[in-house]
Amino acid sequence: MGLWPALIDDTTHAIACREGTELVLKARAWPAGEARVRITLTTERADHTSVSMAEDATGGPGRLIPRPLRQALIGPRNVETLRRLALLAEDRYRDQLADR
Repeated sequence: MGLWPALIDDTTHAIACREGTELVLKARAWPAGEARVRITLTTERADHTSVSMAEDATGGPGRLIPRPLRQALIGPRNVETLRRLALLAEDRYRDQLADR
């Protein structure tokens, strides 16, 4: 991901899944490190599901950053990730791109 020289060699693997409620991922973005990402789905009503995302570093240099600072850095990226996921789920992604 990214352009040279700020190139990140990243991979993501599912490590746990509870159908319809939770997905746990191991994200590897070297040289930054590794993280565990938990995506949780909560059905509010028959026609509404809330999606939340929690992430924290589990290895590599990113783990050396104090947790409160890590969370402050990770939070905005996760908000944007969930915004894009909502656009895809609601089939509004193409409309959003056309407006740019």
